[in-house]
Amino acid sequence: MKNEVEEKINKIWMQTPATYYERGYDWNGYEVYDLVFTKRMIVGHPYVILVKGDEVRLSTAKESLEYLDYSNEMKAKSKSISELKEDIQEEI
Repeated sequence: MKNEVEEKINKIWMQTPATYYERGYDWNGYEVYDLVFTKRMIVGHPYVILVKGDEVRLSTAKESLEYLDYSNEMKAKSKSISELKEDIQEEI
């Protein structure tokens, strides 16, 4: 079953211009896979691949923005003190 899910993820990924995908934060009962672009490009919404059981799908525009907010919150919580100091210095 895991291989079927991985095949579905790969099928969705291959239909995008993303270079690869990586595991994101779990969100709203889904495993999330972030699409990663190594070249600068304008692609619209920051879509992610959502997995719940055997269901594998691309996020909606609304879900992609909600997940982006959630992901940014999670990243901010995991920043080290030195990274936070660097961020403050960059803003000054």
